[in-house]
Amino acid sequence: MTALRLRADAFGHFDQEVFRVYLNYVGRKAGVEWTLVPDGPADLLLWGQADVPQACAAPYRLLAWVLAPERSAPEQAGMPALTLRRPFQLESFSALLRAAERQLLAPVPVSAPEAPAQVPARPIPLPSAPPNTPGTVPQGEACAASPTAAAPARAAGQGHAVRLVRWPGRSLLSMHPRYPRLAGFLAARPLDVEQLSRLGGVDLATSLSFIRTLARENLLTGGEGWATGPTAPALNPFDAVVERATARPLSPAGSPGPLSRSPAAATLRPAAPPVSGLLARLRTHLGLA
Repeated sequence: MTALRLRADAFGHFDQEVFRVYLNYVGRKAGVEWTLVPDGPADLLLWGQADVPQACAAPYRLLAWVLAPERSAPEQAGMPALTLRRPFQLESFSALLRAAERQLLAPVPVSAPEAPAQVPARPIPLPSAPPNTPGTVPQGEACAASPTAAAPARAAGQGHAVRLVRWPGRSLLSMHPRYPRLAGFLAARPLDVEQLSRLGGVDLATSLSFIRTLARENLLTGGEGWATGPTAPALNPFDAVVERATARPLSPAGSPGPLSRSPAAATLRPAAPPVSGLLARLRTHLGLA
């Protein structure tokens, strides 16, 4: 809070009380607080006389003339004079304080120090090997041999949008902390690997591995060509069967609404290969046979 001092000279007791009441309403605004002082140095001096006050008798930083309605303000070194006209109104008194604050609290421009002249460094010549010297790369093949200049090979299927048709099982989602978040984005709308990586906040390798894992489990629509390449660690065969048994089918692509076991969604689920023995009995017990 910035404290500023207001002094009113050559005014009667009634006018002093008016100024004091006005300060109670508009004397505190935007981190500035005005105080009416009877004497001493002041930031703003309200002056009700015709002649200019002496600085030694009334020290102040800004001067505001209190004028009658028909009287004009004197010139102050080419600057517009601060004025307050009679009869005193709260709006004009508030405008006077705000104008004084802009002049008193205006930042002083500081000139930046001049930067020293920069002396250009003399280039140091580097020894150059003769063209096609043994142990060096030919000039025409330098960029092609550089690993940073070579463009990464585009994975098969990369750039094609895929969408989740069935919610993955718990064992698949537990492979990576970000897999549940990525699955939520793929269930909402079709995405390619770059879009999924950007939305999920993971690198391209994690996003690509997740999509390939889903494609190998037949959980994607439009996932042809994604099942090749490195993926996440393979699931245990028994866990894979339980995962398919507990998977939640999603609504078909393009249809709004919550997740449901609709017939349309069931048609998108690829048929599971026939199993025998313990797995067949498990599927029959769960009603999936």
